[in-house]
Amino acid sequence: MNDVEKTHPPVPNTSPMEEFPLGDVRVRYFLAVCEHASFSLAAEACGVSQPSVSTAVRRLEKAVGGRLFERRHPIRMTSLGVQLRPMLAEMQAIAARIAEFLYHQRPGGGGWNGGDKSVPEAVAGDGMGRPCAPEP
Repeated sequence: MNDVEKTHPPVPNTSPMEEFPLGDVRVRYFLAVCEHASFSLAAEACGVSQPSVSTAVRRLEKAVGGRLFERRHPIRMTSLGVQLRPMLAEMQAIAARIAEFLYHQRPGGGGWNGGDKSVPEAVAGDGMGRPCAPEP
């Protein structure tokens, strides 16, 4: 075991998003409520209590400045919720891709982790195939 592995050992049985929680839990719970059309089913799917999901969604609503759901049976998204859902889903997907990348870059993960290996193009550039800084 090298010095890095001693200070940052791999965590067994974790997913990338558990090890590198880059996504916003408020967004995760909002998307789960959208998917399940129920706060209680979303909570069950996320492995948390229903009040945790409700609190997170209320906090997200406060952050975006409006209600995302009409809280009646059956639950329905507001127009704001409908408009934000694809953007928030994309944001969550990006966070998941970053977490996946970082998960595989950690020591012992089998991917790039520094040393004498070259930096992958996606990291060296802006993600669009362009370098971060203009070449001289």
